[in-house]
Amino acid sequence: MSTIQFRSGRVIQRRSSIHSRVRSLAAALSLVAWAGSASAVPIIDGSIADWGLTRTGQASDWTPNASVQGYTVDDQTGGTAVYLNPGYGGQRYDAEAIYVTWDASNLYVLAVTGLPDNMIHNPANNQYAAGDILLDFGNNGSFEYGLVVRNLAGLTPGGVYEVGTLSYGIWAAPGVLAGADNPSPYAVAVKTGSKVGDGQLSYSVIGNSLGMYSTDTHYAIEASIPLLALGDDWGKGLPLSVQWTMYCANDIISTTVTTPTGRVPEPGIPGLIAAVLVAGCARGIRFLKRR
Repeated sequence: MSTIQFRSGRVIQRRSSIHSRVRSLAAALSLVAWAGSASAVPIIDGSIADWGLTRTGQASDWTPNASVQGYTVDDQTGGTAVYLNPGYGGQRYDAEAIYVTWDASNLYVLAVTGLPDNMIHNPANNQYAAGDILLDFGNNGSFEYGLVVRNLAGLTPGGVYEVGTLSYGIWAAPGVLAGADNPSPYAVAVKTGSKVGDGQLSYSVIGNSLGMYSTDTHYAIEASIPLLALGDDWGKGLPLSVQWTMYCANDIISTTVTTPTGRVPEPGIPGLIAAVLVAGCARGIRFLKRR
């Protein structure tokens, strides 16, 4: 049975009830803190360590943190005559791996390749630079969004665009070059479209000793895409295919994940909740001390 004491005209609930409230508030605060730590994600700085990748010269180097939602690895090596898929190019044009994860605010992508970050785009000299990171909601072969990696189509690197038209690689089929009137079906980069947001982008040298081909040099293309830029496509629980390749599309890497269901929270709400809970806990603790 609950007891109530009257003191100085105030009604004071029994101490156990107050303790219960403080414990509830503390638990809620712990939940907010957990949400913050659970959403700890890679920093867009070209480092692969925060994805859980290591450089020991072992095949296991490609295995990421458990928090990564999806990934694909297809590491190859060799000279320019080595077949990749659908084209050739060996280590230089190798699309080696792609990783995808997210938090409440952003979608994060890491593509690892043998293509140098300073590669000059000169098709006449058989040189092709990096293409864009493309997103296909529904995994039906139709890309809705792209994050621009190189300014080769008059678009801003790091910008997120809703796809208008796409540029294509040089292959009509695996190992078969396309003619002038037969463009390759492999999408490479956003050509036109409306800008819907600004992401973050880093293209940097990893070095070698990553994976079993320890003498190969690798490069990291790391990006974050604001979920708000993806409109209603995010939050429906749709499968999402994330793809990267270079402009020739000699090698294509993609991975498919299932996106969560639910709308993107408004910015600042978690912080506001935390502030309210902290204030509530502080009041409860001060109340106890006055006992």
